[in-house]
Amino acid sequence: MLTTTIGPLADGTTDEVALPTYEIPADRLGEFGARIAVANRKLARHGIAQRFETVVEDFTRERTTEDDIVEVQHWVRITLSAPVISYGGWVFVASLDFDFGEALVRCAPGQSLDGWVRPAENVCEHCNTVRRRRVSYVVRHAETGELRQIGSSCLRLFLGVCPAGLWSLSFPAELEEQARQARAAGCMVVDWDVRQVLALAWVISEQGKRFVSAGTARDRDTVSTASTVRWMLTVRRDHLHGDALKDYRTWKAAAAEVPEEVVDGLLAAAQTLTPGTDYAENMRIICAATHVTGRYVALLVSLIAVANRNAERARETAARPAVVEEYLGEPTAVLTDIDAVVITHRYLPSDRYDRTDTLIILLADTGHLLKWKASGARDDIEHGRRYRITRAAVKAHTVYENRDGVSQYQTVITRAKLTALDTEPAPEPAQSAIGLVE
Repeated sequence: MLTTTIGPLADGTTDEVALPTYEIPADRLGEFGARIAVANRKLARHGIAQRFETVVEDFTRERTTEDDIVEVQHWVRITLSAPVISYGGWVFVASLDFDFGEALVRCAPGQSLDGWVRPAENVCEHCNTVRRRRVSYVVRHAETGELRQIGSSCLRLFLGVCPAGLWSLSFPAELEEQARQARAAGCMVVDWDVRQVLALAWVISEQGKRFVSAGTARDRDTVSTASTVRWMLTVRRDHLHGDALKDYRTWKAAAAEVPEEVVDGLLAAAQTLTPGTDYAENMRIICAATHVTGRYVALLVSLIAVANRNAERARETAARPAVVEEYLGEPTAVLTDIDAVVITHRYLPSDRYDRTDTLIILLADTGHLLKWKASGARDDIEHGRRYRITRAAVKAHTVYENRDGVSQYQTVITRAKLTALDTEPAPEPAQSAIGLVE
């Protein structure tokens, strides 16, 4: 993934931001490139020296047709870098869309507004007037990092000139729409009911247990849950037959029977996201609306994954013993036959340049926390799995302050030997992704 550096920000720091990427069939690359060429000629007419530039990566996808013929499809992944539009020391960062009554942010490539407090109203910080505007802009001062929201009609008054090329801020989003049409063969619907979309996603993902993100779909060459939901929303039933028609009817009937409290629970999961990020704020706005456009269906469907994570954390916490405020053994003591569950498994840079070490935190059945920095990448030890510590030496005692500000007593161990207590990962309990018993 290609990134670019932005800054300085208001606090004087800089940040790395990923550049936008598009995946389209290779035979559509010509028309995609032609669209970019037209945009670059428009930049030239406006006297802007920078251009939209692309990095193209070829890859293939294999599929079997209905006639059992294996095809290798040629695709391209396009990464886009865009010109920086600025004037008088002010850089244009994003355009604001108030279609949902609150600000939806559409950042320019290489820009980010994570952490920015979005305005509750469509106000211009030049004229201090609140009114309906077709578009507003967020600009950042190149030296101080200060952010301001300016209405389009006030740009000339604010800067002394109306900069050319502002259309380029929304051009990447237009390319994404073109890429989506290329992938979906032009199947488009204006908008759909938010609760119906979530109900479909719920039954298609088997109550969240088989949710497939877009990233996982690319890695495993399968279909994401969001893509299946969009198919359900756009396909014509009279064009279906066989298993496709059976799936359509099954999912459609099941979605109509999803209890209201399940959908309410999914919508409530949006409130658990970390405030201040673009993802959390966009999700909150869409969940508060009654309908969602095709552009944001995938974002709404990803709420299933949020609910899954929340439920998994709740199950893990409920199943674990309470953490005690004491150490297990004195330094140099030897521990034997301690049953525990792995609650943290993270790879760390090693003191040796050619090796990666593993940080493992275990919670003993007695409630004691054990910290072990194991040499090498310990892929044989899994997060959430139970082990018996047949032998380990106590190295030291330490106190760790967790994310909630609670001090935890950790016994540091070394030379640990672990034996798995179960041969297979524990099965998921019969419980929905938002904690409702089936």
